[in-house]
Amino acid sequence: MPRTVYYTATTLDGYIADPSDSLEWLLRQPNEEPDEAFFAGIGAIVMGATTYEWLLRNLDGPWPYSMPAWVMTHRELPLPAKDSELSDENPDIRFAKGGGNRRSLRSDVHGDRGS
Repeated sequence: MPRTVYYTATTLDGYIADPSDSLEWLLRQPNEEPDEAFFAGIGAIVMGATTYEWLLRNLDGPWPYSMPAWVMTHRELPLPAKDSELSDENPDIRFAKGGGNRRSLRSDVHGDRGS
């Protein structure tokens, strides 16, 4: 059966970003090694526009995700710069601007299991 996992880092007051819309607080925390088994089971990631814009402004290197990334927004947003040294392909980033993309998002997250 398909499942959805909500995995996030939040402050004690329940926010992902600080009052300045920054994730700097998160980068100051002790660094844990990524759980490769967990990431291997992810079909897609979902983030809000503010998180996406923060990532674009603060990326030091190529886009960090290999799986499709859905960005929830009502605005037009740019794609990250392509790192031609590492790949000829742009990252798989999709912008969702309402409820019309839910079936496609579910298909990305769950693959054939999501019907």
